[in-house]
Amino acid sequence: MTDHVIAAVTYTIDNNVWQSMPADLQEIVMQCVQDSCNSISEDIKAQEAELMASLTEKGMNIVEVDKEAFKANAQSIYDDYADIWGDWLGIAQSYNK
Repeated sequence: MTDHVIAAVTYTIDNNVWQSMPADLQEIVMQCVQDSCNSISEDIKAQEAELMASLTEKGMNIVEVDKEAFKANAQSIYDDYADIWGDWLGIAQSYNK
């Protein structure tokens, strides 16, 4: 319920292939990857909502969490690994908004 992980979606491309592509094609590929990730995330959120409704209907108590407190508590991990993760951390976080 913390939304700290939606799905592990990984796209890979050989750096030599990527570098050989013209900038406009790189932009198209990046947009397709972003669109795909957004679509997958939305599908997962919809599935989670359906599952939560079903479980609630069957009597399960769903505990809502304080996401801001969770983020604040986890911030030190981001700080500790910022030099390793670089720009990828911000990119990954941008998909969960």
